[in-house]
Amino acid sequence: MKRTRVERGIYRQQNGTYGVYLLVDGKPRYKTVGSKLAEARLQRDLLSAKAQRGELPEPTRLTFAQLAETWIANFETLVAAGDRAERTLENCRYHVNKAPAPRVGPQAIARHHD
Repeated sequence: MKRTRVERGIYRQQNGTYGVYLLVDGKPRYKTVGSKLAEARLQRDLLSAKAQRGELPEPTRLTFAQLAETWIANFETLVAAGDRAERTLENCRYHVNKAPAPRVGPQAIARHHD
């Protein structure tokens, strides 16, 4: 996706939203923040301050498949406790296995910690 630099650390994406870009320990960090430039400026400053204080957590490399596996395991616990029906679990497994996992593949999922 092409983006255009608006000012230091702020880029406008093709879809009209703004993104904030900063380096943390020499590694790029990028976060989409909304459609208003004033909000992008505020978020840039907040993220920069958090980075300087060492409060930005490291991004995870959790994949969709790992997330789905964990979610299904937690749902199995609910079924075992009698809080959810076995048929609901089967339905969830079907949709998780059929829907996005094969298309997403090993791509990491971003976690936002604000």
